[in-house]
Amino acid sequence: MPADTIDITDTVEKMRLTFVEWGVGFVYGQEIAIPGMEWLALPVVSDIDKAIIRMVIEHLSKSVVMGGFFGNTALRKPAEAMDYVAAVNAVDQLSATATDDDYEKLTRAKMDAFRIAVSVT
Repeated sequence: MPADTIDITDTVEKMRLTFVEWGVGFVYGQEIAIPGMEWLALPVVSDIDKAIIRMVIEHLSKSVVMGGFFGNTALRKPAEAMDYVAAVNAVDQLSATATDDDYEKLTRAKMDAFRIAVSVT
């Protein structure tokens, strides 16, 4: 595949997975920020809570509407979609010896590229 083209199916799936990752973190963070709900941060409880949140957001992310949104985004903003895919690939290609700082930096770059790609302007 030429360097200036994107695989829509792969891009949509990567966007869907990033949406789920971001959504779980966001909803969980908002949940434990509610006064009196800090107990959800307990080790076993947080794992169960995140699994439930993940299940709901994954179900939502597989809807036709979300697939259409991600597909339309990739087609409407190809440069941003290619930047996003490059950021995802950089995270996926990290070696096992990479530091936590390297992982955090590339993950942050991936999330920034995702935010830019899916922003509606």
